[in-house]
Amino acid sequence: MDEPVFHIGRSPKVNKYAKKTKKQIKKNVKKQKKSRLSSVIQSRRLKRVGNLTVSKFIPYHGRRMHMPDGYNADKEVRSKVNRVLSQSIFKLIETSIDLEKIDHQIYSFECFSSIWKGPRCVQLYIANARKNDIFTWIRAREFLEKLPLLFGKINRFIRHWRLKRCIRNVKNTEDIATMEVPTQPVYIIDYSNRCSYVFQALTIKKAMERRLLQSEWMFVDAADPVNPYTNKTLSPCQLFSVLNQLEKYGHFSWILDRFRAMQFSITNFTVQYHQILKIEAIKNHFHFEKGTASETVIDFFTSYAEDIDYPSDRRSRLIRMIRFEPNHSLTKQWYSLAREYYISEQLHDPTRMLTITYCITALLQKSYAMTV
Repeated sequence: MDEPVFHIGRSPKVNKYAKKTKKQIKKNVKKQKKSRLSSVIQSRRLKRVGNLTVSKFIPYHGRRMHMPDGYNADKEVRSKVNRVLSQSIFKLIETSIDLEKIDHQIYSFECFSSIWKGPRCVQLYIANARKNDIFTWIRAREFLEKLPLLFGKINRFIRHWRLKRCIRNVKNTEDIATMEVPTQPVYIIDYSNRCSYVFQALTIKKAMERRLLQSEWMFVDAADPVNPYTNKTLSPCQLFSVLNQLEKYGHFSWILDRFRAMQFSITNFTVQYHQILKIEAIKNHFHFEKGTASETVIDFFTSYAEDIDYPSDRRSRLIRMIRFEPNHSLTKQWYSLAREYYISEQLHDPTRMLTITYCITALLQKSYAMTV
């Protein structure tokens, strides 16, 4: 005879159309009110604070340092070394390995005989355990002392290998100015792109000096040195490398040395050596900017000519001479006198200013006689 199939049974039928009791209606109303209140409170919080993103925990899957398995050491020493390496205090150990610091930071007994006076056997057990712990720390320290030397050699080898690889991958074989193979090559190494750029020593030196002594009219506009090939600013490491290579070839520059003294900071450099840069800007204005420099010399001449009621016809002749005859002796004298006047203004030297005023009066008389 077949046994009946076991089953739990069906849930009782619920009449959907039956009227709800007053208690059920009150419960439903309370639930609706609570849900509305919670939604209103949440919306107000969002208006005040905004959407709060919960910071997710991202586990670390990178390299972890540990004592190699082939190194003969006890389990206690191995665990202590691994504990030090896992707690990322390797820099502290690299600079100065201090047993007390490591001992107190990582492992120490809180119970001492002066604080807790228990049985003699327990105190001896604690003291022996502490001595054993110190001995294991000493052995762990012997292993940790070797790591900075080892990593220093590895990093030196990696740096040398990366340098050689970058020098092999040279982007330009000819100098950008001379269009020839450099006889005194200076390499700018770009580690990010794994390449290098080669220049003649004199070319890169002049390019760096021109950027630092850059000016507009007679105003200082110094800028960071750049790579002439890519027009990207050189990093402090690249600047150190370039200056060391220039010194090997016997090329020295006072402006580059002062820029290095300011730790390659262009703001500190312009503030510290503002007077020198201003004088160089005045010299560059009169030497390179001939078009605007002639107008500066004309303004300088007219300012003094108006004070002594210089004749207008002779004044116009001299202005025409300064503008259209740059190789004339009078023009050259007015150029040099104007340059010296603006430089002496920056130096604040009264004796120099007095001699320049004497020279101006003498030159005005000479130009008056020569512009008949």
